[in-house]
Amino acid sequence: MTEINFNDLNKYDFENAQKGDKVIVATINHGELQSFDMCLVKSVSPKMGYVTLDNGLKYAKDGYEYGRDLYSRTYHRVFDDNEKIRGVVNSYISQKNIARKIMTQIQKINIECLMKTTSDNCRRLSLVLDEILEGATNNGRE
Repeated sequence: MTEINFNDLNKYDFENAQKGDKVIVATINHGELQSFDMCLVKSVSPKMGYVTLDNGLKYAKDGYEYGRDLYSRTYHRVFDDNEKIRGVVNSYISQKNIARKIMTQIQKINIECLMKTTSDNCRRLSLVLDEILEGATNNGRE
């Protein structure tokens, strides 16, 4: 997976936010990047400077995320939309899609192998039980 260094990316300047600005939001859960979203600034409060994105996230002009539970392990980082970060995002998404396809195939193969092994084991168990039962009935007749 592409290693992403967030320190190399330009953070969005909430103090100079304007309605219609394009931003990229990284969702991070338990310290691991989960997804990227392309968003627009929906509104900027003229009095307090609150910035609301079209995905419902709300920020203060210092970048503080409103509505986030203090104990939540999920948080968001907002970046300027530019060619550099778009390239990083596209690379990350394509690698994540490839990894998802590989994992799906591995799961499919595992299930097929498990089913094959299970049916083989059931067949063997059935044969062994038949032999045991035949031996038991033959011993009982003699």
